[in-house]
Amino acid sequence: MPSHVVSKEKFPRVFGWMSRFQRAMDASASIAPKPRAMAGDEAASYVESFKEEEDTTAQEVVNGDDPQDFAQGTLVEVYPADWGSSHRDSGRLVALAPDEVTIKVEGAMSLRIHAPRTGFRVTAVGGLR
Repeated sequence: MPSHVVSKEKFPRVFGWMSRFQRAMDASASIAPKPRAMAGDEAASYVESFKEEEDTTAQEVVNGDDPQDFAQGTLVEVYPADWGSSHRDSGRLVALAPDEVTIKVEGAMSLRIHAPRTGFRVTAVGGLR
């Protein structure tokens, strides 16, 4: 923005906050662990090392009053409702609550994906329920 519209002199509090915020970010970055690159199989192994036993996970409930009327085990897709909907995660429905959806994706290993209900769509794959 041109300095005659937005400047430190016109908005000293905003610029002060931006300066404090940047200092806090720089301080955090200097003490945070540095990310390291991983091969796909190494990343999968790392994720699997945190996998909980199936019977110790959160309650697996599909709300019977949900207007989408899905049953547990239904093959569904979960994707953002606005932008980015070209990538869709698909798997078997594990849990469906008013605020969260959980699906189980099978591949080389089993993985559960959690997504909020707000801002995401849940649709049956191929219209099947």
